Amino acid sequence: MKKTIALLGLCIILLAGCGGNSDSEAKGNNVKGIDDIDKEKAKNSIIQGALDSNLLTNTAKEDYSKSDIVNIKMCEAYHIDHPTDGFEGNFIVFWETSDGKYEHNFIMKNDYEIENLANYERLDDKCVNLD
Repeated sequence: MKKTIALLGLCIILLAGCGGNSDSEAKGNNVKGIDDIDKEKAKNSIIQGALDSNLLTNTAKEDYSKSDIVNIKMCEAYHIDHPTDGFEGNFIVFWETSDGKYEHNFIMKNDYEIENLANYERLDDKCVNLD
């Protein structure tokens, strides 16, 4: 009987440890929206991400510089598989080269890191142009 009570107590403790904030609540504390993001820092990160992209480093024959990355647009985005979750800190970013030969988009995380992720859709009313 004592073992059963001890085992039951251990199970309750383990289950209590699994509780707490949901993933979206935890993210919500640190998520910066389009109005809160440092636009200059975002622009620099996006330009560097574009210059480091596979498109410009491996495909383009031209040698592009920072001033060649133009028409930068950044929008809050949501994952298309989880539209009810809404914005969780990822921005979809659009850019092109000044000669118009290349254009691309990628995701910028809330910490200004660039990632090539798919399946994100922009929130059209939450966009800014950065140039």
